[in-house]
Amino acid sequence: MLDSEAENWPIFALIYVALKVRKRAPNTQRQTVTALKFFYDYIVKKHNCNFETYLINEGLEIEILVNELDGFSCWLEAGCGGLNIIALDGSELNSAANRIYITKVLMFLDFLNRRYTCKKYQKFKTVKETNAAISRIDKLIKAKRKDLTISGSNMKNNYFKSLTVYQLDAVKAVTYPHTVKRRNPLNPFKGMKVSYRNYLIVMLLYEYGIRRGELHLLTTRSFNLNIRANYCYLVITNTEDEITHKNDSSIKTSTSHRTLKLSKIHYEELRVYVEKVREKTKSVRLFPISSRMINLIFEQITKVVHKNYPEIADVNSDEYIESIHPHSLRHTWADGQLEYLVEVREKTLPEAKDMIRGPGGWSLKSLMPDMYAARYLTMKSNQANVKRIEGSKR
Repeated sequence: MLDSEAENWPIFALIYVALKVRKRAPNTQRQTVTALKFFYDYIVKKHNCNFETYLINEGLEIEILVNELDGFSCWLEAGCGGLNIIALDGSELNSAANRIYITKVLMFLDFLNRRYTCKKYQKFKTVKETNAAISRIDKLIKAKRKDLTISGSNMKNNYFKSLTVYQLDAVKAVTYPHTVKRRNPLNPFKGMKVSYRNYLIVMLLYEYGIRRGELHLLTTRSFNLNIRANYCYLVITNTEDEITHKNDSSIKTSTSHRTLKLSKIHYEELRVYVEKVREKTKSVRLFPISSRMINLIFEQITKVVHKNYPEIADVNSDEYIESIHPHSLRHTWADGQLEYLVEVREKTLPEAKDMIRGPGGWSLKSLMPDMYAARYLTMKSNQANVKRIEGSKR
C-alpha cells in the first residue's frame, strides 16, 4: 500500500491498523490489510487519485465511501477490473473471500465514521447534528453489510442484483404515473408532477441502463431530436462507475461520455416533462433532486411493491427481494440486453457482451459485462438442466 515513488502514504489505513488491528490474530491482520489494499486500489482506479486525496477532497464525508461499496463489490467479483492484484496469502479471489474483504472494509469505514464524523472535522453546529450524522452512517453501514455480505441460499436473487420479469413488472405497475383523468391506486406518490418525474427516473434506469449518478448530470438539453437522421438521442457524461458525489463530476474517461438512442415515445415523454410538468427552477438539471431523495423514492417503491405483491415480500419465495435499488435496474437492463442480443438477434455471448459496452459506458478492458452476464448464464444453465431431466424420463 506504500508508494515511495509518488510519496503516497495510506494515513487513514495506518491509523486504523495501529489503533484497532495490530493486536488481532495474524490471519485477521492479513485479511484486513488485503481488504484495505483492494479498496485503496479501487478508489485509485475509479477516481484517478489516492484514497487520502479523495476522502479529503470530499470533506471527510464517510457516507460517500460507504456508497462506493456497491461498485467495489462488483469490481471484486469481476476480478478487480484487470488490475494485477495478488492477495497477501496468494489465494485467488472468490465470492466467499470477497464477502470477507467487504466486511473488513465496512469495519474500517465504521472506524472512520466514529473518528471523523464530528465537529472537529465536519461543519456540524451542535452535538445533536453530529450524533444524527453518525447514526445515519452507522445504519447505512449495517444495511450495506446485510446487502453485500450475505451468503449461500439466503442470497437468492440478490446475488445477481437484477430483477426478475415479475419483479420488474411490479415496479412498472407501482410507478406508472397519475394522469389528469385517472390516478394510479398503486402509485405511492400523491402529486401528478412528482409521480411523472419519478416514473421517468425509473424508466431511464431500467430501459437505458443509466447509473444513479448519471441522472444528476442530465440537463433539460441532454435529449434532442436529430431531424436529418430521424432519430432521438440522449447524451450522458459520467465516470467509469456509479457516482455517489453530492456535486457533478467532470468527465474522466472517453467511454463515460456517450450518446444513447431514445425511442420516440420516451423522447416525447421527456419533452412533455420539461415543457409542461417539471417545476420551474433556475437549475438546468433534468431532475434537480439529491441522491438521498432518489434513495427515498426507491425505499417508497419497495414498500408498496412488498405490500401489493406478497411473493416479492416473502423470504421463502423465489421472487423475494429485500429492497429495490437504482443500481438493481441497471443490472436488469444489462441482463435484458444480453438475453435479447443472444436470443433474438442471435449473437454469441462474447459478441453480446461487447455490444453492451458502448451503451453501458464501459471501456474495452472493463470486466463489468462479464459480471452482468451472471444471471443470464445461470438462467440458461438451469433451463438446460430441467430439459435434460425431463428428456431422460421419456
